[in-house]
Amino acid sequence: LHWMFGLSFQIWNLCIALFIFACFFTFVALRRPSGPQPAAYGHLQTLADLVDEWSPVMWWGHKADGIPYCHAGTSDHPLPDVKMDCVYAGSGVGSLVPLS
Repeated sequence: LHWMFGLSFQIWNLCIALFIFACFFTFVALRRPSGPQPAAYGHLQTLADLVDEWSPVMWWGHKADGIPYCHAGTSDHPLPDVKMDCVYAGSGVGSLVPLS
């Protein structure tokens, strides 16, 4: 009879642990990252293609103002934040060539 009580405590402990585990990963999956993210967020091959300067520590941000496009990229030193009101090259927004 005492082994049944021992098993019931193990089952309850397992249920509680799995419930906490499921709540944690549900929260992580549904949480939105704050701030702007690169268009390739989470796609490793595209992120690797975007890197223009390889170094042990890389910083992402605004690299240069340009007419009509600004440029963002990576560097080995901290860069200013990406300007949200600027059109960046390769973003597909504000194309100069009219689509026909």
